[in-house]
Amino acid sequence: MSLYLVAITHHTATSQELESVYLDQSEREELGARLLLMGIGSVFIATCNRFELVAEGSDASLIHRVVMDYMATRRSVTPLFWRRHAVIAHDREAMLHLFKVASGMDSMIIGEDEILSQVKNAYALYLERGYTTPVLNKVFQLAISVGKRARHETSISKGSYSVSSLAIDYFRKLDLEWFNRSVLIVGAGMMGIRTLKKLHALGHQRLTLVNRTDIKLRPFLESFKVNTFPFEALSTRINDYDVVVMAVAVPKPIVTASWNVAQVQLMLDLGMPRNIEVGIGQHVITVETLKSLTDANVARRRDEMEKVSEIIEAELDRFAEWVGYRETVVV
Repeated sequence: MSLYLVAITHHTATSQELESVYLDQSEREELGARLLLMGIGSVFIATCNRFELVAEGSDASLIHRVVMDYMATRRSVTPLFWRRHAVIAHDREAMLHLFKVASGMDSMIIGEDEILSQVKNAYALYLERGYTTPVLNKVFQLAISVGKRARHETSISKGSYSVSSLAIDYFRKLDLEWFNRSVLIVGAGMMGIRTLKKLHALGHQRLTLVNRTDIKLRPFLESFKVNTFPFEALSTRINDYDVVVMAVAVPKPIVTASWNVAQVQLMLDLGMPRNIEVGIGQHVITVETLKSLTDANVARRRDEMEKVSEIIEAELDRFAEWVGYRETVVV
């Protein structure tokens, strides 16, 4: 067994640098299929502030070479970029990193809940596609267990923010009249729906939700009584709103210089890669903007992080026992 992890995150790269290596879902699955042909299991975790691959096979150097070659071909990523911006880890250190991710300890907002759902969803997808291995299955099952234990047995996530809720609070401070503003949310994925739920919970009435496919919209339109319009009309309707929240998984910006967004007072870009072209709009809040607001959160949760570290060490020991037992049975 050889476990391999390569990660580029908000700790090691800017949003723009993250974008330069970001693969869309079809590309991630293509690389996963390529690795599988070599007997290598894999799971990608891709969020607004991290892009990570966890892989398992018999030869870590082979995994590394295949991944680097693919990224060089697809994104022209150089060895120098990897040295500057990537965390590359093996075996126990790779698991340690993944467990910290699942527990929320590695998040931009310590203890946030979104990342555990993202880890679960990533694992479920690659398991369904047949891209995982028995060892990788065990690793991710333990990572999810760590994430649950961290939140149930400690206060790491008590009163925690998500990226979307932090963004909302940030623009509320910028605009004291925010409650009277009309808000357009573009994207019915996790980030967009979290934003919708937060605004709805605050009692905001003037909400519109737009998505590329109608089928994902229907349950939310009924539950939250929000307005909508066809995604294709976005470029002509965007100026009808005071605040626009972009949270769509697309390979390149949707809102470009060709759009007239002069009437929009504030835009939140929660997409990765960015949904809004650089230099567009009067005031644009990005994930990069929010990084500066998280230092106090780290200090406040330091004691809880120590408790989570103890949980992580216990689960790492459990995995070592499982591997030992498995090797004994195989022999």
